[in-house]
Amino acid sequence: MNIAFDATAILGPMSKNRGIGNYALNQFKAMINQDDKNNYFFINFFEEFSLKDYIKDDKNLIEVYFDCGKNRFLLSKAEYKEVIGGIISNFIKEYNIDVFYITSPFDSHVNVYEKEWFEGVRTVATVYDIIPYVFKDIYLGDKATYKWYMSCIDMLRWVDQYLVISNSVKEDMIKYLNFEEEKIEVIYGAVDETYTEIVVEEAEKVALYKKFNINSEYIMCTGGDDGRKNIDQLIIAYGNMPQALIEKYQLVIVCKLSKSSVDKYTEIISKNKLMGRVILTNFVSAEELLKLYNLATLMAFPSKYEGFGLPIVEAWACGTPVLTSKNSSLGEIGGNGAITVDPFDVKDITRGLVEALANTDLKLLLEKGKERLQLFQWDQVAQSAISYINRILPIEKQEIGRKKIAFFSPLPPIQSGISDYSVDILNELINYFEIDVFIDDGYKIECYLNKNIKVYMHKEFKNKRGEYFDIIYQMGNSYYHEYMYSYIKKYRGTVVLHDYNMHSVAQAIALYKQNHNLKLYREYLAEDFNSKEVDAYLQQIAKGQIEVKIHEMELNGFITNYADKIIVHSDYVKKKLLERDLSRDVQTIYHYARIEPLKDSKKLKRDKLIDENEIVIASFGHIHETKRALPILKAFNRLTKEYEHMRYIFVGKLDDGIKQVFNEYVNKNQLS
Repeated sequence: MNIAFDATAILGPMSKNRGIGNYALNQFKAMINQDDKNNYFFINFFEEFSLKDYIKDDKNLIEVYFDCGKNRFLLSKAEYKEVIGGIISNFIKEYNIDVFYITSPFDSHVNVYEKEWFEGVRTVATVYDIIPYVFKDIYLGDKATYKWYMSCIDMLRWVDQYLVISNSVKEDMIKYLNFEEEKIEVIYGAVDETYTEIVVEEAEKVALYKKFNINSEYIMCTGGDDGRKNIDQLIIAYGNMPQALIEKYQLVIVCKLSKSSVDKYTEIISKNKLMGRVILTNFVSAEELLKLYNLATLMAFPSKYEGFGLPIVEAWACGTPVLTSKNSSLGEIGGNGAITVDPFDVKDITRGLVEALANTDLKLLLEKGKERLQLFQWDQVAQSAISYINRILPIEKQEIGRKKIAFFSPLPPIQSGISDYSVDILNELINYFEIDVFIDDGYKIECYLNKNIKVYMHKEFKNKRGEYFDIIYQMGNSYYHEYMYSYIKKYRGTVVLHDYNMHSVAQAIALYKQNHNLKLYREYLAEDFNSKEVDAYLQQIAKGQIEVKIHEMELNGFITNYADKIIVHSDYVKKKLLERDLSRDVQTIYHYARIEPLKDSKKLKRDKLIDENEIVIASFGHIHETKRALPILKAFNRLTKEYEHMRYIFVGKLDDGIKQVFNEYVNKNQLS
């Protein structure tokens, strides 16, 4: 196969020379060195750089560099997005690419990729973590950042397969963002070969200790200038150890810190009377970092959350035992080779430090860590990635000309105008696409469909998901469409919105069908309204005023917020959707009518035993409260008091919810 990968992780401004950049460089270096069956293509929009400098045998590597101008303006400016898209599309065709590997999907300095650029190839992406979403109150507090991050998530949703660096990341993607479990493969991270056990000469040790004011054995912590790394709580936990241990071991914090962080940690150190015992090294060179790892008694890394946790494997590789957190990926990576603690409990961090330094055979603990270290080697990572990619079946080139879509809709005999609409649309669309239709359980279709249209029960969609270019949902304000909700939320796609206000069906499902499920109802409401508005409305429900705001509180976000594209039938509805969220992709496709020859109305009246002089008024469609059937009935009653020869015909099914009131009014006013 021809496998392309981008330079975003290796050279992108957010990743270069950092954890993600080092991961990608080491991964692809090992993959190309090991793999003599596939060809690799490196597409680079950032700077002149040769990956071949890192490869033993580069015969299966082709590098392609595109200069994007000063400050890479072509790459970062939205107005040039389609230029980049054209370059990528042409690159894929020119080199006959089978798999395109997206190395860093959350780089804010790069335009988000579009699905259309990758026609004819399978796509793979490495996901290192979704920590910003898990802690969105901290990292995605402003609307612009949240919108950008979710655009990256939207991009990931059309990617075919995901490689993640821990089971924790996999579980987060499924739990928080509803990604499909079967599309996610864990290949782990690994330790860079520069981290190894070395002999530090006495003179070097003295110079290093003098530079950083180290005067005893020490606990080392390395991470980053981020509250999630939990450095403040580690300092407090260290200060709560027995005085004898504090006097024996210093705590050395090894990472680059901002002035505000230095001030913050210095204040904590002073308050806890730890001056001279806790050291803030600030920036250290790679050589100094390696020596500090090798000389430490214990590496403490009680981070609140990590996608992998490189300091654990780096410490093991340097011959240093580890204390880390028991949550997220850290407990998974540390296993039985580390002392684990609850990062949210200062007392438990203290307990772990004391256990490690006073009650544990650190040599034995390190041996267990080194056994686990064998799981986290680049050869292992590369082999896992190669094996997984080799199982991805390339798209047959003849597939490209005729795309396949999944189509969710009720069909006849379901009594819905949307059922009839879908039959007409499907029999036209089959001229342009291959189509599979997915219907709700409990009925067999009774309509004419082109023989090339396949119809399935909706539960079969999961096994066929990878076949489709897009998913179309015909969405109306009735129970007939309820089965689609979970698919829209999980798989997204294009929603044809036949009704703007979906509040009545949302309320009916949550409060009546699911026996007053206020939690579900609140979830629906929260997609369109803030918590204050929702709480006020729910209080009205508690007082028995359930119907009070169905028409005032227009609701559709529980569907439209998960759509990639929205099709509506009027510019009015398009305007209302965009007023709520201007970033939506909304298109108006007007409704249609099948024009047939006019019949002789006088003959039709005679056939229906209607007087030729009667004035006939009619309404067409579901006879429902939201269609204003009862006010129409009352208005017509007033007309009959003033005029003779009037007849009103409701053409459609009378809804059970208003049947009794409707019939009582008709009988009471002698309208039958």
